[in-house]
Amino acid sequence: NLCLMLIPDHMKAIKETARVLRPGGVACWGIWGDESESTLFGVLPAAMKACGIDTPTRKTRSNFHMQKTYGDDGLRKLLLSEGFDKCIVFHVKNSLACLDGDEFQQKWLQVVGSRIPILKTLSKEKTGELRKAIAGEVERTLSSGR
Repeated sequence: NLCLMLIPDHMKAIKETARVLRPGGVACWGIWGDESESTLFGVLPAAMKACGIDTPTRKTRSNFHMQKTYGDDGLRKLLLSEGFDKCIVFHVKNSLACLDGDEFQQKWLQVVGSRIPILKTLSKEKTGELRKAIAGEVERTLSSGR
């Protein structure tokens, strides 16, 4: 669900979850892990750059900030210190279940495209170029085994 790293005050969210969770209940959050191990999460900006599309200037922190700040052990310790009984950390490298670049670009633009204003302004030709660039980036990543 990739949400905890997007919440402006993640500590407040963690504390509130611990407060309202019933005994024996389960909380599950997703955060983006190590940026160097999460190449498919960076496909869209790389493809936009390759197509000469200006990427929006990031006014907020990186979506990778929690992993950079805490690491696996630090995140586990943080959650345990807030009253959770156990914490399991695992890494997911692919943000979408797909087998090739074309399938990825179709799903990615369907899921994410409407949330990125600049993508709504692209011509049909530029959108097609972007789709090809995304598919190419993903194919290179998948064929490298990452």
